[in-house]
Amino acid sequence: MADFQATPDLNRFLIKVFKATELGLIQWEKTADEAILTAPIEGEHNLLLSEVPNFNDQEGSDYTLSLLKGRQSIFVIDYRNFHNLSFSSALGEKYAKPWDIFKNLWINSYLKAHKISDELKVANILLDKILPKEEKK
Repeated sequence: MADFQATPDLNRFLIKVFKATELGLIQWEKTADEAILTAPIEGEHNLLLSEVPNFNDQEGSDYTLSLLKGRQSIFVIDYRNFHNLSFSSALGEKYAKPWDIFKNLWINSYLKAHKISDELKVANILLDKILPKEEKK
């Protein structure tokens, strides 16, 4: 995973995956494994996003992003590939650190794959029907 350092092309790849996910342009799907999400790009190319045990044996998770062509893995990356890089100019200060990008990519992809945002909208509409008008803020 972290056996090579990021190139400008790899940096652009991560930024594009992140932005396309934020815009809802990548259709993340759940898999039988709760810790793995997949998304088709086009043709044989797919993305695989995985929640993995913490690389430093600490509490919490880390995340990997893979590019697949058919069943073959082209590469697997994680925040360690982007050591000492800042993404603040491309993604804003909130995502300056590579780990933050991977963590938020996982959260947003997970919400989309499990359609949690859609279900929350429905739940809020249903709750609006039963709440008094002054409580619907």
